[in-house]
Amino acid sequence: MGRAHGRSVPSPARSASTSLTRRGGLFGIAFPHLAALSISTGVHVHNLDRLGLPLVLVVVSVAGVGVGSLVTELHRIPRSLPSPAPPELPG
Repeated sequence: MGRAHGRSVPSPARSASTSLTRRGGLFGIAFPHLAALSISTGVHVHNLDRLGLPLVLVVVSVAGVGVGSLVTELHRIPRSLPSPAPPELPG
């Protein structure tokens, strides 16, 4: 990053990557108007004042990994339990 009059000047690559990240990557390039949609929450806290596409992508990704892990572990439980001993026949 260069400096001009005591302030840092962002490089074009950095500003482009920040713009892509904020708008949801390739979706933001393909559908910029949809990617820019957000819901105002009224909370005056940085990154909580608007709920947009980046938050939705993170929530969906984390929920997908969580549900996938849960399903995998639930399928693994019956296989890891020891099988019961067969009943003995009288005789």
